[in-house]
Amino acid sequence: MNKGFTLIEIIAVIGVLALLLLVIVPSVNGILNRSKENLNEEQIAQIENAARNWGLENLYLDEGKPSQNYVTIGTLRNTGFLEDKTVKSLVENKELSNDTKICITYSKNQYIYTLKGEC
Repeated sequence: MNKGFTLIEIIAVIGVLALLLLVIVPSVNGILNRSKENLNEEQIAQIENAARNWGLENLYLDEGKPSQNYVTIGTLRNTGFLEDKTVKSLVENKELSNDTKICITYSKNQYIYTLKGEC
């Protein structure tokens, strides 16, 4: 008596594995993409928080407006408010340069810091 698998059994196992992969791979990709987006949003929040801390020490009001309308990532690094490491947009997969601006606006008696958009 021969011990082993028939061709039909091997094809059936390969088919079952292929079906499992068709279900699992898109699910895992979705989880990874959401994780990247969440990490990117967290990084943006940390940069905006560093800008907020910088603003507490460096901004003053001039007729209801901040003394300047932006701060750069380079300034935050040079003044010690942001760690000196690569800041990368995970969604766009590109590094944010030292010239990247964090916009500062003053509204309803508070400063608002946003990394998104132009100043």
